[in-house]
Amino acid sequence: MERQTPMMEQYHRIKKEHADSILLFRLGDFYEMFEDDALAASAILGITLTSRNGVPMCGFPYHASDSYIARLVKEGKKVAICEQREDPASARGIVRREVTEIVSPGIIIDPSLLKNGSNNCIAAVWSGGSAKMPALTLASLDVSTGEFTSKRFDESDLVDSFLNEVEENGVSEIVYPQSFAENADFARFIEKVKLLKSALFFRPVPDSLFGRREAAEALKRQFSVADESMLDLRDEDSLVACGALISYVKENVKQGISHVRWVREKGPSDVLVIDNATRKHLELTRSQADGGEGATLLSVLDRTSTAMGARLLRRLVNAPSRDLGSIRARLEKIDFFVRNAAALENARRSLSRVLDLERLLSRLAVGKGGPRDLVAVKKSLEAAAAIKRDLGGAAEFSAETDGIDDFSALVGEIGSSIVDDPPASAREGGIVRRGYDRRLDELR
Repeated sequence: MERQTPMMEQYHRIKKEHADSILLFRLGDFYEMFEDDALAASAILGITLTSRNGVPMCGFPYHASDSYIARLVKEGKKVAICEQREDPASARGIVRREVTEIVSPGIIIDPSLLKNGSNNCIAAVWSGGSAKMPALTLASLDVSTGEFTSKRFDESDLVDSFLNEVEENGVSEIVYPQSFAENADFARFIEKVKLLKSALFFRPVPDSLFGRREAAEALKRQFSVADESMLDLRDEDSLVACGALISYVKENVKQGISHVRWVREKGPSDVLVIDNATRKHLELTRSQADGGEGATLLSVLDRTSTAMGARLLRRLVNAPSRDLGSIRARLEKIDFFVRNAAALENARRSLSRVLDLERLLSRLAVGKGGPRDLVAVKKSLEAAAAIKRDLGGAAEFSAETDGIDDFSALVGEIGSSIVDDPPASAREGGIVRRGYDRRLDELR
């Protein structure tokens, strides 16, 4: 047997830890893939398959990685990004490498791989440890925004109710315990769901993630509570599904996820359940003609000014509220703007300056943000303060404007410390304003 080179030994050691992913192995200015990964990726990406010492390989430039990763993820692949952690010029021996991020259909943080107007969730499904039907709990998490929800399904028409939740939350990937694959009822359920939504990817994961004690500990650590009673979840299934999902996401993001919000549990009567056939015929968010968003109810209604507003509108169209109070409150706001054209124009002007705060803060929380993200946060908070000033006196918006905190200190700190037009990367320098730090000015 031919002896492996030190680099290939390193590759196989890292690949063994990420056997379920396509490993992008950084070599200088390229990401390379080897063996079975190379065979799969070359077919999906249409790139040339070559070989080194008889080992199949293919690759692409790291600066063009976004488009290639997006295509792999679209096919349901998990992608493990393995970076060089030291300068090859100064490294002694083999360059140290490690996986810094894992991207999959439901775990995406990079904005270039996401649609602004749509949520993108990873979910975990659980059912009392045995996948006994028809009772399931689905926990969903949008890593790019921090939205975290849980819902239990007991309905006889389980598939339609389940798909309603999937559509409302923008779920693209679902993990479940490996042992559930052996359950005939669960297998039939998955097949029915896949038949109606082929772009939804199911992924089996180790049963250990769904241990009750492990799930409770994961949630306690995530939300910094000492006792699980403080989690205040509806039942055991919700606790297990939510805890397993948090553990799985942390394993893959490779960073803290402090931006994730407290679990919002949904009741069975929160929204109107729309069966799959009706949803399809009404063309709420997808056209029957080509599966796109043109000529849909959403395309007619969507005049939103922010990405966050577009995602909220999509959720409302997919899952209309059944609460009469919230419907009346929304109509009162619409009536206010119909009667106050100047207020509407001011609100639109301010909202147009609000960038995607949810995803900006998420990127910063997981260590993926840059100086431009901080400036974008400042501009968005300034616009939020203007909205509060303009609408604060209107009774119809009292609850919303009261919820906008005073971030003037943070806005001032970012404004005084960072230049107006910083570079994209912190590595480029020239980020801190002159006059902010005397010692830095002296060093310059």
